[in-house]
Amino acid sequence: MPVNVLVISALTLFTCTVHGQSGGPTWVLKGCLVDRTNDDPLLFAKVAVHGTPDTTITDAQGCFTLALRSDPKKSRLYLRTEYLGFESYSARIKWKDVHRLRIHRIKRRKFAPDVAEAKIKALEERPAVLK
Repeated sequence: MPVNVLVISALTLFTCTVHGQSGGPTWVLKGCLVDRTNDDPLLFAKVAVHGTPDTTITDAQGCFTLALRSDPKKSRLYLRTEYLGFESYSARIKWKDVHRLRIHRIKRRKFAPDVAEAKIKALEERPAVLK
């Protein structure tokens, strides 16, 4: 008898995962965020679908997986990203993007200098006493 209970619990968990929290079907959006200038991954950046509660963050490789509760074929959905030092990014989610990895190249803000350049400049401008 305990085996049957375990099987039913596993099936219930699987059903909730496939259908999402709202009970309807879900679509999976996968992608990676990279720096447009050098293709470095953007780690732990916020990724959201505009106008919905669907939100996630990128992993240590700059990639994300996001479950969509709205059908991309039936509604206009926009992916929005935010990352410190980079411009806000928005892209329309198309049906061909669902269940397929897409690379999003994000542009740096003009006022955000590279960290390495900032460190070099700070070292050059430091008082002679500290050198």
